Amino acid sequence: MSTSTSTAAPAYGDPDAYREDGYRAPRAARPRPAPANGRAAPVRDPAPAPRRGRESRRAGVGAASRAPAGESTPRPSGSRRPASARRPTAPAPRRVPPTGRLGVLWGLVLVGATVAAPAVVAVVVAPVAAVAAASLVRHGPQVERRAALVAAVGAALVPLAATAGWPVAVAVALGAAAAVRAAGGGSVPAAAGALWPGLGAATLVLADHGSLGTRVSLVSAICLFDVANYLMGTGSSGGVLGAVAGVVTVGVLAVMVAAVVNPPFSGDRPWVMFGLVALLAPLGVVVARRLAADARLPALRRLDSLLLAGPAWVVASHLLLR
Repeated sequence: MSTSTSTAAPAYGDPDAYREDGYRAPRAARPRPAPANGRAAPVRDPAPAPRRGRESRRAGVGAASRAPAGESTPRPSGSRRPASARRPTAPAPRRVPPTGRLGVLWGLVLVGATVAAPAVVAVVVAPVAAVAAASLVRHGPQVERRAALVAAVGAALVPLAATAGWPVAVAVALGAAAAVRAAGGGSVPAAAGALWPGLGAATLVLADHGSLGTRVSLVSAICLFDVANYLMGTGSSGGVLGAVAGVVTVGVLAVMVAAVVNPPFSGDRPWVMFGLVALLAPLGVVVARRLAADARLPALRRLDSLLLAGPAWVVASHLLLR
């Protein structure tokens, strides 16, 4: 009689069960035991691991390019964050606007010409006055093109005629204004306003009242006012803060001139003359802005503070500095 021994087979799904070849099935592939209610729970396969490296980045770029407008695509897990997002970038250095460099160059050239001779000043300021007058006429309403050329020639002749004296300069300015009006330069006030830059430039020549100090003082006051107005002001014309800074700078210059250039600036004369500059230079900027109708005219910007302060300085110097 033969005897046989039988061993109980392991339960299906037992984690300790082995196949005959010794391979142990993974846990994820084994079915779960049935629950007590008799309904088998669904078996879910684990999610595939995300791709990494270059293929994952390409897949992310393709998905972002195919995404509809207005919807954002999540960044793939294998892609790298852009360098701009990982670390802040340094702020870009502040660049000096071209108007600032032109203003500094204009001031240096004007001071050098003033020290040289009145005729050199006339040659330097004549082209600037011509461009400013032509720009004003071109921006005027309903004007002909030839009027801009006439205004440019007339404004350039005014400072050149100032070397012969103020009566000749005034006569040339009035004749040029009439020529601009006849050439189709608009109304009489518009034609006269177009020649105003030439008259303001001529005051730099007429300020030479027997001494170099008078001419240099006017040029220094105008240049310092423009520098303070540009550095401290806001907007194209400097605003209120720029005007206040310019007035303070002119006051400091008046103290220095009263202490050094004496005579002819003796007594209360420097306070009267530099007070006129401090009062009328900001008003000249406002008048130039109204003449240009808030247009950006760089040539007029070089002469705007002289439109009122220059004639007042010439008149005061002939009355007080005798």
